[in-house]
Amino acid sequence: MKKVKFLFPLIFSSLLLISCSKDNEAEEAEEIHPLAGYWTLASEAGSLAVGEAPGNYNWWSISAEDLSTRACLLDDVFELDNDGTFSIQMDGSTWIEGWQGGSDACGTPVAPHNGSQSGQWAATATELTISGQGQYMGLPKVHNTGEDGAPANNQITYNYNLSADQNTLELTISGWLPDVAGATWYFKFTRQQ
Repeated sequence: MKKVKFLFPLIFSSLLLISCSKDNEAEEAEEIHPLAGYWTLASEAGSLAVGEAPGNYNWWSISAEDLSTRACLLDDVFELDNDGTFSIQMDGSTWIEGWQGGSDACGTPVAPHNGSQSGQWAATATELTISGQGQYMGLPKVHNTGEDGAPANNQITYNYNLSADQNTLELTISGWLPDVAGATWYFKFTRQQ
């Protein structure tokens, strides 16, 4: 009988430790990166723009009229999975430009920018890096050293700003135009539920 009395506290303590350990693991597993989620370009004028300097998007900006013309781009979903996986869902149609063999109109996505492959993403406090062939956010042509859809090492780094409520993500990318050092693309995304 004495052995049973001695074993009960030991067994109870062990179960308590296992339970606490599993609770801590569950809490760690539930930690979600603030950028993780599903993002689409904001369906509003100015959500896609380019200009000679950050904040000065004087060369081109998506207009209210362009929102319906480019609806096939605005419904593309960019997924930043919490495990670091990146993917794009285009539902069979997106904005295709002349450099892709299109005519600046909605059309069938062109490889490698067609969402058929997944990539990776990583973030610091101010930069978001997308890696993988054909992976991008916003427009496929824009990357750190040009506008030809072919980034070095299949990697693009964006500066980002996440709103306080974590529902608006603004990305900028500069340095892609050698003649104008400050030239900047701007992309504004909204979180999808």
